[in-house]
Amino acid sequence: MVMKLDTTVAFSSVWRYWSFFGIHPFAINKNLYILYSVFINIAVTLLAPLQLIVQGFFVESFAELMRNMSTSFELAACSLQMWVLLIYRKNLLKSHQYLKELDNRVEEDPVGRMYMEQVVRNCQRLFIVYLVLFWSTVGTYGISAALAGRLMLEGWLPFDWRSSRTLYVVAFGYQLFDSCVQCMMNLTTDIYSVFYIYVILGHIQCLAKRISNIGHDNGAKTTEENYCELIRCVNDHRNTLDYFCTLSPVVSATIFIQFVVAAFVLCITALCFCIFDDLSFKVTSFCYLTSILIEVLPCCYLVSEIMEASTNLTTAVYSCNWMDQDVKFRKAVIIFMQHTQKPNSITAGNMIPISLPTFMGLIRLSFSIFTLLSSF
Repeated sequence: MVMKLDTTVAFSSVWRYWSFFGIHPFAINKNLYILYSVFINIAVTLLAPLQLIVQGFFVESFAELMRNMSTSFELAACSLQMWVLLIYRKNLLKSHQYLKELDNRVEEDPVGRMYMEQVVRNCQRLFIVYLVLFWSTVGTYGISAALAGRLMLEGWLPFDWRSSRTLYVVAFGYQLFDSCVQCMMNLTTDIYSVFYIYVILGHIQCLAKRISNIGHDNGAKTTEENYCELIRCVNDHRNTLDYFCTLSPVVSATIFIQFVVAAFVLCITALCFCIFDDLSFKVTSFCYLTSILIEVLPCCYLVSEIMEASTNLTTAVYSCNWMDQDVKFRKAVIIFMQHTQKPNSITAGNMIPISLPTFMGLIRLSFSIFTLLSSF
């Protein structure tokens, strides 16, 4: 038996981790889950960046300050993104309703179904790739810290962990737990937008194919049937627009945080890479720089693809066999074309367009700041 298409499966891994982070409740007692959510968020999203910020007041060199600021800003941004996702959680769940309606339409097309199944599989594989990259970064930090006899994060602690091996193990264990949870938080906050945009991109491409095929069936359907199919495609397009209206506030807020922090962290990390002579730190810094770039690039690329696919809908409407249809069909085509001429786009913080040119501008800005700081 063929299972019903459900593209929300592409997000299942992300939502499982969000349940662990206290954002999406398990099927357990609500009050217990609230207590658990408060505990995990105080222990990780609040205390982890707070330790680094406090430690920043006790640093003894400019290099230590730069390294502290790089990590503390990244952790603080991750925590802020988690709070944004908690606030907009209902928006993400509401977007699943529009996807289910679009999934039902794709069910009618075997080729479209195969394509969307491939999209879901690509999301699952991409999640594994991100998982390996992020855990490799944490593993590199953990191993290098353990071999050097220091902590993973140079954060403030209420006790002197250098005074005994037991206190060092306790401090290292706590920071290891913090780092692992922060790693998965960072992973999910970075990749969720990629998955949500990638899935709707697949649906828009399938919609364009359905629209362009209207009337090209050698007379197998009547004019009225072709008109009804066009109206169904109009409803599909409305569902994609509603999906974007629901998703845009979430992605806009989280990507804006990423843009601001990425520009700062990139230049600070690059500066620390030049200052420190320690080989292990250079390796971890390189992994950190790579992970920052990987966080921003996919979303910029996919939104650019969305804009192009949305523009192609106008061409798809014109490509249907409207010439052999009646006046009612042609009028509907004209109106539909007018509605498809505005491309779907998302802006970070309702100010900065999310696109590949913006990504390149981010890189140029980072290196400009890096050049300025390295001159001192």
